[in-house]
Amino acid sequence: MPKRATHTFESEKDGLSDAQLGLHYCMCCGESVLILGPEMQLADLPRRRTDGAIVLEKGKVTYKLNCKPREGKVLKRTGGYERQYRFGCWNCGVLIGYRAEDSEDAPITYLLSDATGTQEDLYLQIYQVPQCIQSTGPHSVRVALEVRCGQTRRALRSVETEHVGISVTAPAKDGLANAELLDYMQKVLAVPRKALQLSRGWSATTKFLLVAGLQAVDVFKRLKAAVDTDMTAAVDTTMAAQADPLGEFGPKEVFTQGAASFQTRKLWEQSEELEDDLAPIPDKKQQVFIK
Repeated sequence: MPKRATHTFESEKDGLSDAQLGLHYCMCCGESVLILGPEMQLADLPRRRTDGAIVLEKGKVTYKLNCKPREGKVLKRTGGYERQYRFGCWNCGVLIGYRAEDSEDAPITYLLSDATGTQEDLYLQIYQVPQCIQSTGPHSVRVALEVRCGQTRRALRSVETEHVGISVTAPAKDGLANAELLDYMQKVLAVPRKALQLSRGWSATTKFLLVAGLQAVDVFKRLKAAVDTDMTAAVDTTMAAQADPLGEFGPKEVFTQGAASFQTRKLWEQSEELEDDLAPIPDKKQQVFIK
């Protein structure tokens, strides 16, 4: 019988940091179930053609599993049968992989592709990050925006599955709305201006915002916090207006501001070519804003 040897990764002895070891977590309970050696990614490992399981081959892949055995199964395959000795998460017991032999020393271990994930994958599941916020790299995120220009106040309206709704006060001409949008998103996401890049979306009212230096879950949490803050401010303003509908404003000023907002919204809904058709906003003499 060959002599068995166990090697434990320790940063002090091996010169490795925690960041160099690939930690993977159970996507059901969030407990750590797999440690990959340095400079190894699950995405780079081969997959089994039959079911897409990730192949962990001893001698070629350095890894450690934290699991407990489950009931074995016999599956009918084309041309015969296959016996699987299955194992699950050590904490919750959910199935995460199997072997062809009833031994931890089996030469090949198969890991189910969707059973484990990195910390970022786990956060995306926990926080239920919508599809409109997608990772395009390790520290790059693309956000789909639905923009309304010429509004009475700028705010983040909502974070939905298809897009993030945002309102700006500038008109959709001469790049004014884009400049205000980037300035506002810079403050919301707390990133340098150079980390943001704006591009056209799939319609006249949509944009794609590229964010560098953040992960998708971080972008989602900051956008969600901004939506909650803006909604609270809007409710406070509405309650104040209901308590004193006119206050220091006369009917003429209220009508002028409301008519401009109504006309802008009407044009947004009726036309997709906004840069030429958008009504000009009133000048400072015609506008009265609540401080």
